[in-house]
Amino acid sequence: VAAAGGFDAVAAACPGAARVDLRGATVVPGMTDAHAHVMLEAARRRRADLSECGDATECAAVLAAWAKNSTGSWALGFGFDQTAWPGGAWPDKQDLDAVLPTEPARAEHVSGHACWVNSAALAAANITKD
Repeated sequence: VAAAGGFDAVAAACPGAARVDLRGATVVPGMTDAHAHVMLEAARRRRADLSECGDATECAAVLAAWAKNSTGSWALGFGFDQTAWPGGAWPDKQDLDAVLPTEPARAEHVSGHACWVNSAALAAANITKD
């Protein structure tokens, strides 16, 4: 969308644009995304923001601080991106266990396609080595 408003305003903002008579039809700007998760985005806003963390230790600390002020039984975070951290290594459960040893913790990757959990979360989900 290059401009919006009445004809004169749009014509002034886009002097070379062609005028098309749509004969009463509606035009909707092309602001669509073939891969949108609106409900997930709403849920993310109620979790610890891990997007500015510089490493796993900082993310774990942010998540632990968020958990202290949360009324839920799980510590929840979103937005970590290990590719931006020194070394780029994936975090592991020990990073979260150090600051959240008994409360289940789950942090979603910025992509929404991976998560990082602690030992308490694995136990709550009955995930074992077997």
